[in-house]
Order: sequence, then C-alpha cells, then structure tokens
Amino acid sequence: MSHLLVTLGNPPRDVDGLDHERCAALHNAVFKHGWTASGRAAEDFIPQTRPYVELFPQVLQDDRLQPSTLAFLRLARVLPMAHEVNLFYMVFGLSVETGHLEALYYPDADPSTLLYRTYTELTVYIKSYDQNTKKAIMMFDITDDIELDYPWQKLESILTVWIEMIQHGKIVALDTSIGTGSYEWDAAGGFHLTEGPPRDPATGARRLNTAQRPWTILPYSRKDLQDSLELWRKIVETVESKMGINEPSAVRGLLDTGYLDGARIPIGFARDFLSQAIRPRFSRIAPGLSVPNEEHFSIQPYLARWPSRVRRDHLPDPVISRQRLRQP
Repeated sequence: MSHLLVTLGNPPRDVDGLDHERCAALHNAVFKHGWTASGRAAEDFIPQTRPYVELFPQVLQDDRLQPSTLAFLRLARVLPMAHEVNLFYMVFGLSVETGHLEALYYPDADPSTLLYRTYTELTVYIKSYDQNTKKAIMMFDITDDIELDYPWQKLESILTVWIEMIQHGKIVALDTSIGTGSYEWDAAGGFHLTEGPPRDPATGARRLNTAQRPWTILPYSRKDLQDSLELWRKIVETVESKMGINEPSAVRGLLDTGYLDGARIPIGFARDFLSQAIRPRFSRIAPGLSVPNEEHFSIQPYLARWPSRVRRDHLPDPVISRQRLRQP
C-alpha cells in the first residue's frame, strides 16, 4: 500500500486522464479497511462487493465520461445500497453524475463529474472531479461556491489523505459491536438485550449518531497525544540544558490527577496532556507565559460559570497556561 500513497518522493504520475489504477487501488484499500475493521471477514470482501459499473451499468452509456474515468469505475468496488459499510467518514460512497456544475460554472460544456456523495441532515458533501484538469475538490455543501482557481487536487492525493488519517488514528472504523446492542437468546429467559462496549478498546473512539457506519472521528488520536508529549519533553530538556540542568526530569504530570478531578477537568486532550507531561524545573514557558501549576490553574473563568451538576464531557476546555502581564 505504501507504494501507492502520494508523497514528496512518490508524487502523482503524469498520465493521460485519471490515474485509474492507482486511484481505484487506494479507493478499494479504504473500503476494505472499513469492511474488515467493522468485523467482516477479509476473504468475503471480493465475493460480496462489485465494481461500480456492474451495479450501475448506465454510466457506460454516458458519453461525457472519459475513458480513464470509466476505467476507474470498472475497478472501484461498491456494495448495494442497503448496507452499513460506507466508504469513509461522512462519505457514503461512489455516486457518479455528470454535468452537475454546468449551470453555475461551465456555461458551454461541463467537464465535471460528481464522484462521491453523502447526506447528513440537510447537508450534502460531494467530491467533484474535473475531467479536463484531472483534479478533484471536496464541496462541503451543495450551496458552496466553487471557483475554478480553488486548490483542486489529484484524486489520488485526496485518497492518500484519507488513508493517512486512518493510519494516524484520527478517523476510525468501528466494530459493529461498539456502541450498539444486540438481542441474544437464552433458553432460561428468552431474548435479552446485550449492550456492546461504549468505546473502541484500541482507540477509545465512540460511535457518533451523525456519522455513517462504521466510521467515526476522534477529536485527537493517541498519536497526537504522544507526539505532543514528546515535543514537550524536547522543549523542557532544551530549556533545562541551557539552565545547566542535564539530568532529565523524573516527575510525570504537570498536575496530579486528583487535583484535575477536583478542578472538574473533563476527559480529553488537556487532561491527558497535563497528567502525563514531564514537569519542568522552570516556571515560565516563554516571557510572561507560565507553566501550569496548582496555584494558577485553579482559576478557571470558563469552568466556574458551569454548575457542578453538568457532566464533565459537556464542560468547556480549561485554560492551561496563563499570561502574566507586567504592569507599566
């Protein structure tokens, strides 16, 4: 898979039309990950999915679709409409339509193709592919204005970003048991409801009612947290080395978890970072900007406005560092 991802060393190829083999392979990789991560068998992916043109053969009669676009649709796999494995977070899947931007942006002939679509309440998210420029763009709302000089990207570049978000743990495909219940038969008591785990044990992700299955999104991934902790460690060690302190700090946690509990700090990035970051032996991060400590951290102007009965996951984010201005 790594050889298909777009990188500085592996840029989009200069081909005539859509790089249909590369894009289809990336599309199918995203789709298969959602399939297997949701608890389905990898060996069932090919037998139960179909190339787009097999389920929607009418696209073969659309003379506005270029040969490379049709070649992509012959390779990109889909499922019938009634299923619970959508392509990606907020992306239902392939839904090909030509000429949908004609009246707005192409008064003569519309080379655009709607490739992907999803519905969330009244919002339509679509990906348009311009067959002339060989590039695509995400429209986050069907009423959004699109200018031809916007930063359109190669389709393989957009699909690469999706895969990188999966690899980074920002976008997660959940097993069907997460956040759902199922009825099981018990010979002694008949059918009874068994609740699945509320969060994915590997990532901590929970199912969102607004997202198409099996996908969900995390406000931050474990890699985000680890990268931030590592960068903080390097900052602390660099500053302390300039202070003549060469022994690394052995104290973990800028603030104790008991103190965070008392301060009503909700579960989230701020709490995880404050409880795990190494504690520096200096008091200022930068001129006027203090390192979090119990004396100053207890003053939370936003949290103080919320009554104690409010759930922690509904509380606003805390003020982590406070600036101390010098009086003139």
